[in-house]
Amino acid sequence: STAVKICDQLRERALAGEIKEPRLLRAEMKKIIVEILQSGGDSALLLDDEKPAVLMMVGVNGGGKTTSIGKLAHKFTQEEKSVMLAAGDTFRAAADLQ
Repeated sequence: STAVKICDQLRERALAGEIKEPRLLRAEMKKIIVEILQSGGDSALLLDDEKPAVLMMVGVNGGGKTTSIGKLAHKFTQEEKSVMLAAGDTFRAAADLQ
């Protein structure tokens, strides 16, 4: 996973002496994330065979979460997978009216 890749690279850089102080860890993590994003990488969505697979979408308003969720649901449906969608907000001004 990407999280494991980031942790592995942080560990390698720390062992190599590239990260000398704990306070530099966050900046180095940002560099690694930027490197991953700029590399183009593999955009395939790989899910384990274990069921159920749970995907959690997080983002700011207007970031395209709903559109992305719809596209993923369509993709999985086309692959003849069972799809269930659930929604939740930690805060929404009109939540009590919905």
